[in-house]
Amino acid sequence: MSSLGPFQAASPGGCMVFGFMGTSASVTDPTQPQALNAGPAITISGSNGAKPMTGTSGIYGSQLATSAGGGKLYLDPGSYTFSNGTGGSDVGAFQGQVTAPPAIAWTNAANITSVNRSQGVTVTWTGGDPNGFVYVSGNSILAQGNGAMFTCTSPASAGTFTVPPMVTMSLPASSSGGLTLMGVSAPVSFTGPGIDIGLATASSGVSQPEPFQ
Repeated sequence: MSSLGPFQAASPGGCMVFGFMGTSASVTDPTQPQALNAGPAITISGSNGAKPMTGTSGIYGSQLATSAGGGKLYLDPGSYTFSNGTGGSDVGAFQGQVTAPPAIAWTNAANITSVNRSQGVTVTWTGGDPNGFVYVSGNSILAQGNGAMFTCTSPASAGTFTVPPMVTMSLPASSSGGLTLMGVSAPVSFTGPGIDIGLATASSGVSQPEPFQ
């Protein structure tokens, strides 16, 4: 089996369609990468201070902030550094930098109240990294569970993307579905002992529920 790639996304201008089982619109890559121990935590530092991403078995992640109760989000647009301190058993000490771009604004979201599968769907936006990308994705879940999803890739600078009917027709008709626009910065490289290729991106997105007819 081949891998879906680190970003599970198509080349710019293209789309990918996946089927899934259950009620969660997610796909597991059939080729799982080997996780590497890079130490107890990877720390992100920026204008809002430093935040650790902790991990076990080489997989790192943390909820850095929440908007619940009026809380302040952490990843404001700007430059951030990341570091794993002294490193771990598989990866030595490294440090890199990534820039979080302005969030994209989905400019025609209010005009899309459903997706006519036979006609496709066009989305428009502003913002994002002019050198980065926008992932346009959608999912449709049947009442008994199971469904399908798509992901398309566009240069962020295009400001618009039309998901063709051949893609939307691959999803089942359902009242439970949604569309998402995810702005992703252009990957930047970093190096460190034990790392063959290191890439970092910053992303943010916006979603809304949509029936697929």
